[in-house]
Parts: sequence; structure tokens; C-alpha cells
Amino acid sequence: MKLQTKCLPLLGALTLRVAFGAANPGSSAENAPPTEADITRVTANLLEGSQLLQLPLDDELCGQCLDLFVDKLDGAHLLFLQSDLDRFARLRSGLAAKILINGDTQPADLIYQCYLQRLAQQADFASQLLHEDRFDFTGRDAWESDRSDAAAPRDLTAAQALWRAELREEYLVEKLAGSPPAKIAPILARRYGRQLQAMQRLSPDEVVGMYLDALARAFDPHSDYLGHPEGENFKIEMSMSLVGIGGAMEVKGSYCVVTDLFAGGPAASSGLLKPGDRVVAVAQDGGEPVDIMGLPSSQVVALIRGPKGSTVRLTIIPVGADDATRRTVTLA
Repeated sequence: MKLQTKCLPLLGALTLRVAFGAANPGSSAENAPPTEADITRVTANLLEGSQLLQLPLDDELCGQCLDLFVDKLDGAHLLFLQSDLDRFARLRSGLAAKILINGDTQPADLIYQCYLQRLAQQADFASQLLHEDRFDFTGRDAWESDRSDAAAPRDLTAAQALWRAELREEYLVEKLAGSPPAKIAPILARRYGRQLQAMQRLSPDEVVGMYLDALARAFDPHSDYLGHPEGENFKIEMSMSLVGIGGAMEVKGSYCVVTDLFAGGPAASSGLLKPGDRVVAVAQDGGEPVDIMGLPSSQVVALIRGPKGSTVRLTIIPVGADDATRRTVTLA
């Protein structure tokens, strides 16, 4: 899978190298790898000085950055409590100066650690419910599938009510999709556990990269930040040692959604995949399908991309179909 990137991130990466090398010409420090603070400070100054609108990096724009970072982690507004958001809001004052002068990334770490705490609470709650609940659907339950504009839960009790409703929806989807009843609870337990483990394994580089991507998008919604892991993916793509399906994808909530197909690529040539399709599982060259719901985009890319000439099978929910509709497409 090739993820479409904008010119700004690559320009930023090149400018960062020049800036770090020029900071102490002739010293051994110029060969030392840049710190998170170095990268953050130089990226912020680069963004402030290079974007067309010439927007100043002030506390208002930094507040937008924090909002975008929170939404990257919890776009469905299921995990962070209102008290968490109130605590994050106190980070806005003076943040612009801290970023520009000190390259401060403390807000990213604080928000990320809170996210991991809430995600672990949700996984534990789901595991307990899967063990105890009979999942009877004879009542009149309701679930709001798109919560992008919904308010955050006011407290942990309200969050658990949402977690229960979401889990019941996922259970029903698996049931309607034909999963054997005895296997549904284990499937969902593995999904929640895998998502927690995947997010716990994110490196500091990846977390800071998400934070700086939010900063770039606060300046311009069409700009992205290319961090070290994405840079490695870019080099792999350029070497052509591994190939993808020829499409752009974006993680939205728990789903990986196809957003674009590249002309001449396997996906576009096959006619089997369309923008808006949701990919829920991936299998490489005859292997067992891997459930990718809830995984970060970097891990989804690694699962889909394979050696040239290999085949990949995608289990998708076609665009416009209900969540229980599944179809398998094979791309070479």
C-alpha cells in the first residue's frame, strides 16, 4: 500500500538535516542524531515560515494542534473523559513559545499516556463483558456509529456505557457476518488486546510524529509531517523491494478506509476495490487473514505490502454496504 504524502513533509526532512548540520559547523555534535526537541523546534519554525498563509504559531493554533492530536488518538470520542479534555486544555497557555524555543513535546506524551490508560480500561472492560454477558439482542438497543461530532463521556461510568454499546454492536456485526457463535467472543477479545498492544508498542518517534503531523495540519489541513518511520517506508517504496496495492488508505476510527486508487496499480487495474471500501482483514500469499481493525496505519501498511509478485487477499466491507457485509478480493 502506498500512502500518498505531500511535498511539505519531504521538504521539511531535507531542511531539518541542513539546519542541524549548520547549527554547530565543524563540531562533532553535527553528526549526532537530532533529539525530539530539535526536530519539534525546527519543524515548528519551518512550518511557521514556509506556509503560504503566513500564519503565526500562537497559542490558538497550538490549541488546534492539541485538538487534532486528541482526535488522531480518539476520533470516535469514546475514550477521553471530559475531565481529561479539561486537563489537556490547561496545556495551551504559553505552548507556542515552548514549542518554538524549547521544542516542547511534553503535551504529546501526557495525552498519549492518558490515552493508553483509557484504552487499557476499555480492553479490561470488554474482556469482562465478553466473559459475563449473554449478548441478547431482543431489546431496542441503539448505537451511533459516527461519533466524530459527539461529546466526550462526562465520566468513567458514561464511557463504560458507550464501550458496552460499541462492543454489542461489534458482536452483532460478527454474528450477522456468519462468524460461529462460539468464536465471536474470542475474536473480539483478541481484537481489543491486539489494539492495546499495538498502541503500547508505538515508539517515541511515532508519537512525536503524530503530534507534529497534527501541528502541520493545524497550519494547513492538506499538509502532513513525514516522521522517521514514514521516511523508512518511503525509502522502501523507492527501492521497489516491496510493493503495495497501489492505493491510499486512512485509518478512521477502527476501520482502514480506501481513500484513493492510483492509475495502473493492482487495485485500480483489478476493478475490485473502490474508494470508501473498508478493509477489515489482510492475508499474504495463502496465509491466514489477520484482523486489522483498530491497528495503527504503520502496521496496516506492513501487513499489506509484500515482495513483488506476491498476492494479498483483503477482506473488505464494500462502500455503502452495512457493517456485516464482507467480501474477499485478491490482488497481485
